Amino acid sequence: MKRANPRPVVVVDGYTRFCLTALTVLLAVVALGLWADGPIAPQAGQAQSAGSAGGSRGLGNAIAQRKAIRDGIDTTNSKLDRIINLLQSGQIKVTVVEAPADNARNKPAQPAQR
Repeated sequence: MKRANPRPVVVVDGYTRFCLTALTVLLAVVALGLWADGPIAPQAGQAQSAGSAGGSRGLGNAIAQRKAIRDGIDTTNSKLDRIINLLQSGQIKVTVVEAPADNARNKPAQPAQR
């Protein structure tokens, strides 16, 4: 009785060996690049508490964000107040002019006549 080979033999052709070697080298380059960049740390102002000195305007500072929004709202309100005062004083007049029917933008589409 013949004894069967205990280990199967795997034969890899040259092209497959080349592709596997190229992939290994490229993965090593990617790993080296990631290692060289180092860990990504949060910015210094991002982890500060809201009441800390420094007045950071980063993503983590909700108080500064709300203050900026409030300042924008106040600016818009003051501009609107000036426009309202000009309208009420009569220095600005608004006239409404109707567009001619042939130039109307929202003209309903007319069905094609046959």
